[in-house]
Amino acid sequence: MQASVEKAASIGKVFGARLKQYRKALHVKQEGLGQSIGCSKSTISEIENGKHTPHLDTAVAIAEFFGISLDVLVKEDGQHQCQGSFAKTTSLLLAASTECRVDLVLILRALADDLERTVSSS
Repeated sequence: MQASVEKAASIGKVFGARLKQYRKALHVKQEGLGQSIGCSKSTISEIENGKHTPHLDTAVAIAEFFGISLDVLVKEDGQHQCQGSFAKTTSLLLAASTECRVDLVLILRALADDLERTVSSS
């Protein structure tokens, strides 16, 4: 039983650290992420700091928000496979320098804005 509790705590810490890494790389605020998935800024903070392990539905919502599979956020060994173009882009962002990340995020935001305008005018 103790081993299961320790394993869950370890997964929670890995999840929190990876969540923080993705969120910061994409310049997403805790409050904005929380609003998007239906939880509070303090819950996101507690998850990132390993003080709270999210329920499965929250964990899935977070993974979907970033366009990645759940295993990307929970595997301890870092050996995860990103699927989909958004997940691959996110992986590239995480590996890039800070200046490059900012440029890439700005480009992605501009593309998203263009897409939204296109859809709105249709």
